[in-house]
Amino acid sequence: MSLEGDGFVQTVLHDGEISDMEYQEAMTRVETCYASHNASVTYDAYGFETVESLDGTGDPLEIMGACAESDGGIVMLYDQIRRNPDNRSEEELLTACLVRSGVVDKGFTVDDFLEVMDSSASTPWEADDERVTLCNKDPLGLVSGQ
Repeated sequence: MSLEGDGFVQTVLHDGEISDMEYQEAMTRVETCYASHNASVTYDAYGFETVESLDGTGDPLEIMGACAESDGGIVMLYDQIRRNPDNRSEEELLTACLVRSGVVDKGFTVDDFLEVMDSSASTPWEADDERVTLCNKDPLGLVSGQ
């Protein structure tokens, strides 16, 4: 699908806001794409998707790739705006969240965060730490209310 020629995407993006109705239409487009690949999609509260092949023959990652632009990116943009409405630096938000949640010490900075991310060394936190997962999904606590 050519997004330049997609009147829906142009209309949604034209006014700089995504209404609930436009979001629902985008979700319908995504779900229709997954259904056409004999798959289902579910979203968690933060907008992260889980895809399942309904007949067990399709690769969920390949199906996700095939449907990634079926809505012109509207669903992802909507969820991004929900979790970071002022479009602040993700690194700053994640660093502040990691400090606030006690994952790292109070003196941990954005530069420290970037150094950890650029390093091949292990992170100073456990990979399965739920606080880290929540910071990645909702660094400001706007979706979870925390």
